[in-house]
This record gives sequence, C-alpha cells and structure tokens, in this order.
Amino acid sequence: MSSWKFRGVALDTLGIVTLVSDSLMMPQKRSDNVTIPFRDGRVFVQKMFEQRSMSLGLEVSEASISALESKMDTVKALFGGRSLGALEQTLEDLSVRTALAEYTGDLNLTRVTPVSVRMVLEFIMPDPFFRGDTLVSDEQVIDASPKTYTLTNTGTAVERNAKIILTGPLENTVITNLINGCVLTYTGSISSPRVVTIESVNGQYVATNDLGANVIGNVTHSGDAALFVLDSGPNDLSVADATHTTGTVTVEFYPPYL
Repeated sequence: MSSWKFRGVALDTLGIVTLVSDSLMMPQKRSDNVTIPFRDGRVFVQKMFEQRSMSLGLEVSEASISALESKMDTVKALFGGRSLGALEQTLEDLSVRTALAEYTGDLNLTRVTPVSVRMVLEFIMPDPFFRGDTLVSDEQVIDASPKTYTLTNTGTAVERNAKIILTGPLENTVITNLINGCVLTYTGSISSPRVVTIESVNGQYVATNDLGANVIGNVTHSGDAALFVLDSGPNDLSVADATHTTGTVTVEFYPPYL
C-alpha cells in the first residue's frame, strides 16, 4: 500500500493510514457542452479538470490518555496550518508523486477506546494533478528546419505548463505539436549565448531573457488556451527556425498524474 507524507511528516508515524482509495479516483471535470438555440443536442466543449478533494483515514492509538492527548497536539499542529503543503505519495515501486494541498477538514474524529481514535483527513488540491519527482528535460539542437523528434509525456494527464527554454542562435522559432495541433511561436532573433525562458508563474505565462528583459510580446500561440500542450504519451514535435545551426530548444516538466 502507498505511504503518505504531509509537510514532510510521514503520516504512518502518527498512526495507521487507511481509506486511501481516493488516490485511485479521477478528479472531476468542469464546464458543459454548449446549447445552440433551435438545434438538437449540444456542441461538444473540451472539459477542464476541477480542483480535487482527497480523504485519508488515520487511526491513532497510544498507551495512555496523556500520550494520546500529546499525539493529538502533534496532529493538530501539522494540519492546522493555513497555507498549502506538500502531500506526497510513495508508491509500491518507491516512486514519489507530489501535490500541493490545503487541509480543510475538522478531523471528523471518532473515539474507539479511551486511548485510540479514528479520524478522516480531508484535503483540497487546487491543482488536481500529482507530479512525478523526476524532471523531464528534453534538449534538442535545432540544426535543421524543420527539426522533427518525439517527446514523451510519461504522466497520465495532459501537460499544459511546461517550461520552454530557447537558447540562441535562433530566429523566428515555431514549435508545433503534430499530435494535437498546438503551435508556439517566438518572433525575433535570439543571438548566442542569449536564453529566453517561457513558463507559467503563479498561473500567468511569462517570457524573459537571461538579461531580465520581458519578451512575452514576442510569443504567440494557437491550438489551445495554454501556450503549449503535451498530450499524455508520445508527442511528435516539429521545430522550424530561420537560423537552424547550433541553437537549442529545451522542454522541461514534472510529469502530471491524474
């Protein structure tokens, strides 16, 4: 069975963890298909995943009432914080997946005996995906135009917030995902050894160069509301570039899991 940590504390040091079936479930989707007046049925709209709730059970047993009360102070201190904390799941193969979660419950405590209690731990994950602990970092030298290659998203969810790093010399670089039709374009020249980083920061897309300049105005995209999308599994990519000599395109992300 998986083991769990919250804010770096192993939950099995507090008691016996139960009710872990929530980790096997899918997050809910939001939005709905669109109704068109005077037309049968609805028009399909691609759905987005909603924030995710997760519950874990915890049974705490101690040798005395005073020891139980002390342990409950430890439990309350851990879950009483008001900020997001790392919720880590270690799978049977010892791989680790992590999500940022807010503890929202009141422990839902049931006293089983004078020295043991059972409780339900309730979490909300604003970002509904767990992330693998191994960074995917794919660097390609753009020595042809187009340069085609395959990049694999090993996660089970679509990656919509990958970091893209452009290292010069590059000019008018167009990155196309041939699988889903998403296109990211950087218009302009990037001389060597300048670097442009395109990423999501606090929910907003930004693009800066290594000199600190904001270059988001050079970035355009199509095919999705996100700047660039990597489907789960293999993605066939094509990079067109006016220079195509020694410049590189790097894509980085931690694989997302449903």
